[in-house]
Amino acid sequence: FGVDSAAFAPQPAIAKTNTVLSVGALRPNKGFDFLIEALAHMPATGRPGLTLVANMDNAAERGYLEHLARARQVTLNIEVLVDHQRLVQRYCEASVFVYAPVREPFGLAPLEAMACGTPVVAVAEGGVPETVEDGRTGRLVPRTPATFAAALQALLDDPDQLEALGQRARATVEARWTWAESVSRLNQHLEQTRRQQPLPAPA
Repeated sequence: FGVDSAAFAPQPAIAKTNTVLSVGALRPNKGFDFLIEALAHMPATGRPGLTLVANMDNAAERGYLEHLARARQVTLNIEVLVDHQRLVQRYCEASVFVYAPVREPFGLAPLEAMACGTPVVAVAEGGVPETVEDGRTGRLVPRTPATFAAALQALLDDPDQLEALGQRARATVEARWTWAESVSRLNQHLEQTRRQQPLPAPA
């Protein structure tokens, strides 16, 4: 797995806003309701809005999330099937990328956010800890709304740390998670496997 670090890159002309972003299909396993609950634990004054960019719509899930956000007094913006330019804009203008799918096997969206220089706060499940380094490119926390909210608030209250995490996130993608680096690692693994298990000689 990898990300095109030229297509997903910081855009200095895009100003950061008081929003957090998550990306994924509108499905229950993506944990968007958890993110709303977590934001509801943050002080109402200064509470960031939540933008969801979805590559698949689901009327029932959308209605559920919108109702939950109103009940919890969380500002919610849902956008579906945006073009690449708008997606990059959303990654770049978000203060933090937030991610809470249930046992996501890998998770490409955090890498896209990191490539855009946006740090990640994520639930430490599934394959996410492979790409997000706690304390270096973001924060990894348990699936507890209050704990998630506290980690997010601590970052938002520390602009210097946010900037440092974002810079390291971008550098990490360029060093390890570009397509070229991912293909190189795959080839190394395949070569190592070949050496450990040589093909039988022809009969």
